[in-house]
Amino acid sequence: MQQGPLYGYGVYCAESSTKADEYAEEIRGGLPSGEGCHAMLVCRVVGGLCRIVDTNEFDPDDLRQDVLDGPYHSVLGDRVVKLKKPFREIVVHDNNQIFPEFILYYKRLTRMVIRMLLCVDSLGHAFMQQMMMGGMMPGLMPGMPGLPGMPAISEQQTTPAAEKLRASQPAVAQAAEPEALPSAPEAAPVAKAKEPPPSLSQPKKEVLEWPAWLRFGAPCSVCGDASTADAQPHGVICRRRRKNTVGGCGKGVCWVCMEREPRSKFGMVRTTREEFESLEESAWWMHEACMEPSDLRAYFGGEKELAEARAAADASDTVVPDKVKTKEPDVDPLEAEQERIKKMPVKELKAYLDRHNTSHADLFEKPDLLARALEVALKSGPEPPPGPAWMKSGDICRLCGKPQMQDEGGVFCRRRRQDGRIAGCGEAICWRCMKRAPKDAFGKVRCTKEEFAGLGQDAWWMHQHCFEDGDWQDYFGEPEPEEERWRRTGESNW
Repeated sequence: MQQGPLYGYGVYCAESSTKADEYAEEIRGGLPSGEGCHAMLVCRVVGGLCRIVDTNEFDPDDLRQDVLDGPYHSVLGDRVVKLKKPFREIVVHDNNQIFPEFILYYKRLTRMVIRMLLCVDSLGHAFMQQMMMGGMMPGLMPGMPGLPGMPAISEQQTTPAAEKLRASQPAVAQAAEPEALPSAPEAAPVAKAKEPPPSLSQPKKEVLEWPAWLRFGAPCSVCGDASTADAQPHGVICRRRRKNTVGGCGKGVCWVCMEREPRSKFGMVRTTREEFESLEESAWWMHEACMEPSDLRAYFGGEKELAEARAAADASDTVVPDKVKTKEPDVDPLEAEQERIKKMPVKELKAYLDRHNTSHADLFEKPDLLARALEVALKSGPEPPPGPAWMKSGDICRLCGKPQMQDEGGVFCRRRRQDGRIAGCGEAICWRCMKRAPKDAFGKVRCTKEEFAGLGQDAWWMHQHCFEDGDWQDYFGEPEPEEERWRRTGESNW
């Protein structure tokens, strides 16, 4: 927990221990785990009706007033979906919503991994002191400064089991010392074989990192570059965690070589930083030559997807650039849209202005309608073509950043409504990312290529967070669940 002004003053609770650790400071003196120990308070928090904040555009004072004087019970800082932040925070202003459970004592053992270290008694039994949820005395908790109104938890309010455990610790420590045995007649020394040192008899097991990022200082196996900045991984390692073993050659490949190396030398299995990050803890990558058939099916999502990926790779290899043919000049999309508008009759010009919420009641001649329509086109840009929003060859997936090698390789987040308006964010998603993207950041609304094609000219798809009222009913054929509506809008009909 921490006190800060991001969402207004209050008691901040993080959903992840990693986030809470950012605000933890080393506590010195009086702790059983010694120097370098940090403490973290684990609580249950009753959020009630949350005021959801998922953008950077808000006033902290307004958020506080919405809770103190408005209908809300807490503020939920949800910066995961839209702002791509890793954690959420909840802010409460009433101590009765907080129920402390445990204090965790831990040490930061490495730079990349935070391992919880429980306090251990002299017999090696791990224990944690459980705290009562009610009857808290006034004051501030020792070691947790700066939380106005957060009552302290007195030592007299711990559970009887914890008191008994604390009282028994000196006796346990004495019992742990072995009693001196009565002296016995000394026997003749017996020669024993010299045991090998522990370092030779028990080799140290290598600790592997998951996901297998290629970190700063680790060279690329292709170009030998070890990166010049340690802020971000500069590649990935060929490695996959299987049930009882680890697959892959263990060689690292930087992002530059991942993109540039030819298929004849490197294979067709590629990834990008954005795609690897989006898969979170389940991310893995291997050279095609290091993969077994089951690895290929798991990576691409099935036999059919594997066949399509192989066919696309084969097609890209067979394309020979025509050096003789001159490149045709690129057509400006805005100019093409203006030419299309100039060919519209009066009825279509009026419909075009209606779609863009532009009045034409004061216009009676076609030249005037055309002039206003061209002004609208200059501001709003070209309209998408009618029909299903398929991705075409060359379109880039917004999530993984890969261009499509063939038509219908994915869909755009887009829906043309009955009044002609275009809904959706317009971002493109390939079928592979549609299947593998994490639910927290992407939402529950998914579709397949077969399902989209089966809907014909009426097919459409949008991200769940791009839905408006009525879209859930139209897409799933049933009313939108109250929980999903609350997640989408922060409003409830309860």
